[in-house]
Amino acid sequence: MINKSTKKNIFIIIIPLILLTSLVIYFAIFSKESNINIRLKNNTNSTLNNLTIVSESMKSNINIPPIKPNETYTIKIDSLNEFIKEEGSIYLNYKNKENKEEKICIIGYIEKGQEKNINITIKNKNEKFDIIFE
Repeated sequence: MINKSTKKNIFIIIIPLILLTSLVIYFAIFSKESNINIRLKNNTNSTLNNLTIVSESMKSNINIPPIKPNETYTIKIDSLNEFIKEEGSIYLNYKNKENKEEKICIIGYIEKGQEKNINITIKNKNEKFDIIFE
């Protein structure tokens, strides 16, 4: 037979364990990161200028500062807070040699709150494709 003080001690141990377990489960389910990390590596011999991240799903475009040869620039986008639509695509815009704006799709489909890591290596500039992406 269990006396009253033993029952009390069991409750004192079990209730905090239940609360702690509930908190762990809650954070495991609901505390996902929603960052889109875009890493641009310049493997050319010249500085890259006039690069912009564009999406109709985002609040605003992201202008990328000049990236010098052999440097890397990383952009972090919080898709949960930065997106105004539930889904969309993300593009990298740049100006070609004729100063015309070109658009390359870097993420074909993404949803609000989704996490994604993208690595883009800009290898070289040439006559046909002003910038080649890996």
